Amino acid sequence: MGMQRRRAFRPSPVEYDRTADKPAVESTNEEEREVNLDPEQVEQVSGDEFWKEQLPPHYS
Repeated sequence: MGMQRRRAFRPSPVEYDRTADKPAVESTNEEEREVNLDPEQVEQVSGDEFWKEQLPPHYS
């Protein structure tokens, strides 16, 4: 292979605010929250029943 290139390092004279680069530490219980999009829907189906309901009407 060829020679390894040197990288130029030029430090910035400005101090940047890097707090936005890290995720917030606040704990929210997003996993536990349930959002009801259809108030008329009473029960939630799961497993194979859910996927059978999602099939298009022309699918046999």
